Amino acid sequence: MREVVIAPQWLTVKQAAEYMQVSTDTVEKLIAEKALVATYFSQRTRRINRDSIEALAKKNLV
Repeated sequence: MREVVIAPQWLTVKQAAEYMQVSTDTVEKLIAEKALVATYFSQRTRRINRDSIEALAKKNLV
């Protein structure tokens, strides 16, 4: 049986990469292209919104 993983609403770059099964470089590129919504909660704490990952996936369905 597969384990269901519920991701938090705001993910680190590393968590987002693991969630999307891509590299952190890919996540950084998607943030730079504004394809993913990311925000700073402090000077060193940047998080990616999980809903933007879901929206990107839906937009790119084949």
